[in-house]
Amino acid sequence: MAGAHQRTWRVEDRAGTAQELHDAAASETVDGRAVVVQHVAAPALVLGSTQDLADVDADRLAAAGVELARRRSGGGAVLLHPDDHVWVDLVVPAGDPLWDVDVERAAWWVGDAWVRALGLADDAAGRAVVHRTGVTDREAGRVACFAALGPGEVELDGRKVLGVSQRRTRSGARFQCVAYRRWDPELLLSLLGRSEVAAGPGRADAGRGVVDPHEVERRGPAGSDGVAGDGGDPVRRALVARAGAVVTPGWGVVEQLLPALP
Repeated sequence: MAGAHQRTWRVEDRAGTAQELHDAAASETVDGRAVVVQHVAAPALVLGSTQDLADVDADRLAAAGVELARRRSGGGAVLLHPDDHVWVDLVVPAGDPLWDVDVERAAWWVGDAWVRALGLADDAAGRAVVHRTGVTDREAGRVACFAALGPGEVELDGRKVLGVSQRRTRSGARFQCVAYRRWDPELLLSLLGRSEVAAGPGRADAGRGVVDPHEVERRGPAGSDGVAGDGGDPVRRALVARAGAVVTPGWGVVEQLLPALP
């Protein structure tokens, strides 16, 4: 079974700065199915294609030693550290059975595959949901990706645990997927100028612990009361209440995600 998937999906590993990886992806012509595992060489705050630079606190970005990058797809900022996430691009050519002209429906299979790969279909007893409608919290999502839900993205007990950014060309579609091993909303919020917690040297590792799918349950559902210090900021409120981490130690793209792909 695994061999069949390996013949169907070309698997690549790439490393570089976040900007180098996004630029390389944007310049490629899609010529077949591919699973591209992206490894960032340094911390980076990645903005959406049309996101305003005014969203970023440049002083805190510099103090934290975080690079600024921009992707070619829409949505809000994503914070990437070399060890806190899994970033995988799933690429399908136009005309492939997985290709769909409907932009919303096109990403559903992506979320379904990740639910299987993360072991959420059985372990979570049906609590994992693939979002199959339009973007929620659109304004907050334009600032921070994980503050909103879009088509194909996965939530577990109301917590967003998979982000999907879709880039479509005449040659095919690229679904850029990010799931976290550790989640630190305060660092991202500080880089966006929406937190009283200063981002400085060493802050990137503060308060980070390995979590598992049951961490979602311990934190409570999205939209619950008691989001400390939100100050009425809808981006902060949505991000702290909604986002989470779900990738467990030992989880691997080739071992878990590849066999789960259609």
